[in-house]
Amino acid sequence: MVDLDEIVRGEFAENVHRKSFLPSELDAIGQEISKLEAERARARQGTRRDLGENFHDVEFGRTRDKVPTQLGTSGRNLDKIGYVMRAAENNPERFGKYAKEMDETENVDRAYKQVQGQLKSRREEEPPDCMSGGQVCHL
Repeated sequence: MVDLDEIVRGEFAENVHRKSFLPSELDAIGQEISKLEAERARARQGTRRDLGENFHDVEFGRTRDKVPTQLGTSGRNLDKIGYVMRAAENNPERFGKYAKEMDETENVDRAYKQVQGQLKSRREEEPPDCMSGGQVCHL
């Protein structure tokens, strides 16, 4: 026999004591969700939505908007996290400390501005294309 009171208490404890995801974890999860959403979008390509049948279980929209919503953050915030994480992955000696600090303090904007400041200090106004595309680059 299952004691429902214990299940309710267990669910409550799980939700009360749950720790929020770190920014680096949000980035990793977001990348995986983006891949899944892109696959779903490819599968939907070419299907007509105007044929009269209404599919309530299919969500249309941009992947860039869907992923942050699923993670409980904004698209802009997730972009900043990704920016810091790509910089840290591509040049750990130079930018790794900002990713670590971002996780410790959960202050995404500060880490983002520090990485931007480092790039601007070397006359690199915009990051190379590899920063957003997940490609390997050397900063």
